[in-house]
Amino acid sequence: MPRQRIEPRPRRHLKVPEQPRPAPYRTTSIATVQHRVPSPLAFVTIEHLVAGVVPTAVFTDSSDPGPRLGLLVVADGFATVAMTAVLLIPVKPIASPWLLLAAIPRSSGPTSASGAE
Repeated sequence: MPRQRIEPRPRRHLKVPEQPRPAPYRTTSIATVQHRVPSPLAFVTIEHLVAGVVPTAVFTDSSDPGPRLGLLVVADGFATVAMTAVLLIPVKPIASPWLLLAAIPRSSGPTSASGAE
């Protein structure tokens, strides 16, 4: 039985002039990146601010609940601004179920703001 000659496979890292490179699966343009990057960046920055205001509200003097409630309202406002920024920066409709995530600071506060420790 004569041995068959097996041709070597073409190397993929070499450019063959007759064969153009296949198109990439997904191209990302600068405009797409400019819309996607600021949105989570704004969210994380504002939520860090909220994450500092809520513990401040929890550890304030419990004799007067007014400052606690005020700080929780401020945290809730910042959380709403963060979720709105996430929706508005990539130009998406503002009416979204994601906006309900802004209620997390509000829901974490009533037990701590009522003075029950």
